[in-house]
Amino acid sequence: MWMYISLGLSLAFTIVLVIMSQKLAKLTKEVNLFKNTLDTVTTPIAVFDESDKYFFANTTAKKIFRLSEEDNYSKLAGQSNNEDLNMLTSKNNLNFKIVVFTDKTELEKLKVLHRKEVQWLTSILDAMKTPISVTNKDMEWTFVNKPVEEMLGVKRSDVVGKKCSNWGANICNTANCGITCLKNGKSITSFEQFGGTFQVYTSYIYDENNEIAGHLEVVSDVSGLANESKNFQEKAYWYESILDAIPFPVSVTDNEQKWTFVNKAVEAMLSTTRDELMGRHCSNWGAAICKTDNCGIACVKRGENRTKFRQAGGTFQVDVAELKSISGQTVGYVELVQDITKLDILDKLNVVLSNVDIASAQVAEGARHIAESSVALADGTTSQASSIDELNVSVEIVSTQIKENATNAMNAKELSNQSKQNALTGKDEMRMMLDSMDAINESSASISKIIKTIEDIAFQTNLLALNAAVEAARAGEHGKGFAVVAEEVRNLAGRSQLSAKETNDLIRDTVSKVEEGTKIATSSATFLNTIVADFEKVSDIIEEIASASSSQLSSIGKITDEISQISSIVQQNSATSEEAAAAAEELASQAEVLKQIVADA
Repeated sequence: MWMYISLGLSLAFTIVLVIMSQKLAKLTKEVNLFKNTLDTVTTPIAVFDESDKYFFANTTAKKIFRLSEEDNYSKLAGQSNNEDLNMLTSKNNLNFKIVVFTDKTELEKLKVLHRKEVQWLTSILDAMKTPISVTNKDMEWTFVNKPVEEMLGVKRSDVVGKKCSNWGANICNTANCGITCLKNGKSITSFEQFGGTFQVYTSYIYDENNEIAGHLEVVSDVSGLANESKNFQEKAYWYESILDAIPFPVSVTDNEQKWTFVNKAVEAMLSTTRDELMGRHCSNWGAAICKTDNCGIACVKRGENRTKFRQAGGTFQVDVAELKSISGQTVGYVELVQDITKLDILDKLNVVLSNVDIASAQVAEGARHIAESSVALADGTTSQASSIDELNVSVEIVSTQIKENATNAMNAKELSNQSKQNALTGKDEMRMMLDSMDAINESSASISKIIKTIEDIAFQTNLLALNAAVEAARAGEHGKGFAVVAEEVRNLAGRSQLSAKETNDLIRDTVSKVEEGTKIATSSATFLNTIVADFEKVSDIIEEIASASSSQLSSIGKITDEISQISSIVQQNSATSEEAAAAAEELASQAEVLKQIVADA
């Protein structure tokens, strides 16, 4: 029986040792995994115990600072003034010093690069000859370029923050204000100031959330264009009045034989108005020759410049001529209708033709001046468009560099997040290791209770063996055999008690080491929490830089769009000027045709 008890105790002790060995192996594995995780972190990390002696350092710290087990905290204390590294030191509940270094050079470089890009963009806007101003949602200036300073005689620092109505234009604080017009769906307005006429192109500026953050206003001096346009309108009206003064019907059609002009005589003859006839086919005249081979335009196409028709009891003669563009292409036809019913009208016709000849010469001369002015204006507008295209290319270069900056910041953010995730994984592994060590402590306590019970059993067995020996001695010869058995039982109980005591001592020593390991693991967990917090700070800083770069990229995109819009408007102005020149040439051609008709008459 006692043999079975001894074997049971030995088996229980063996099982306890196997369980403890497995748990210690698992604990060792988790500690090694934690160290390997820290070694993958590119940030230098070192730990020193409460006496400032070396406890742990990852591979990066060993490589940079050449740390070894003989070093102490004082070797790193001088790094707090390092220009390239930011040294962070903290303590855990075991007074262990945890030192983490972050690279502050890259952050400073990003900040310097950001300032340089802003300064470069400001220089580009200052180099433009067109006044440009930026206001916030409250219509307060946030930026004006050099041309605005020169135009208003102010300094940028003096006007930033002030209401844009301080410009002093006659449209300020009125419904024609550029920003007010923009809110009403109109992006272009104009004003007169300093003896000139100016156009204002206004557009919204949006932030990274695509919400309105302010307004961009570009002022263009259109004094020359406005004067030329006014002169052109005045002369066109003058020529129109001359044609209206001709008592004979005069009509002008395009290549599709649609009316583009009729004089007052046509209106009177057809009992309609000029506006009602514009764009309609000339066959609406209703003459007998309309839509026949004797139509005036049909005749001129085959080389005949004159035809006749009868209408309303009278006979009419139609003189037709082609209208040529500057390039010599036919762009339309002019038809002069004369009532030749009475011959006495010929004298009056000679007088009229003489007047027409003089008027035609004046029209030709005036058209020549308009054409020359329009060509000069078109050349200037084309030059301005070229300058804006060059500016657009420069802004696109800035946009590309800012985009690269934003991409680098996002890559840094991803690396930081990856390191943070590794630290969090190590933290989870450390928590699991602490849970395992707590389970070992609980198992050790249970084993201690079992061994205590075994010691009590051995003690009771020893007492029973002593009593048996006493009874055997009383029995004399009859009790000798029983005395031998009692002695063996007593010896067995003593060995069991000794084994239990040794086992208990071994378990106590193991528990003590487990507790020490638990303290170290707890310290490491605290240290890892500190690392995670530091990584979060670094990640936040990098995220702010990435956000600022994205916002700057968005603003550059908005400026590029606005410059493209300005370029489009300038190109439209250039096209309009060229069209005006072409119209002037066409008018001159029509005047020459009219002179030729008069000369032939």
